[in-house]
Amino acid sequence: MQVFLFTVFYIAFVAVDGGKLPCRLPANYIATIGEFVNNLRTEHQVVDLMYDKTMEDEAKREKENPGYAASKGYGVIKFAGKFQDNLDEILKSSLEGESEMIHPGAERYGCWLSLRQEDCNLTVTCVINRK
Repeated sequence: MQVFLFTVFYIAFVAVDGGKLPCRLPANYIATIGEFVNNLRTEHQVVDLMYDKTMEDEAKREKENPGYAASKGYGVIKFAGKFQDNLDEILKSSLEGESEMIHPGAERYGCWLSLRQEDCNLTVTCVINRK
């Protein structure tokens, strides 16, 4: 019975999606975001930011409770778009938080990503400590 169910599921999966998962984040997404942010900071002659797991937790809280980061005095950057195997495109297309990214007093940041599987919409919420 289990083999039959697996076979039916596999056939349906291949028929609907061509055997591919709808969307998957690259394993190195933290490095991709870091490279993007720090390249922008270099262009403005500001020192690089360090990725911080504690700030990642703060970014998750901001995603769950918008306004949380501002109440803590953090800067917030949000990126969103349809993810199609290229995180760089989403990052470059949404520079609304550019002033936060190049804030001269910032030292650390963390990001939280949400990927909706139905339509591959990706939301990236980053929190930056500014001094």
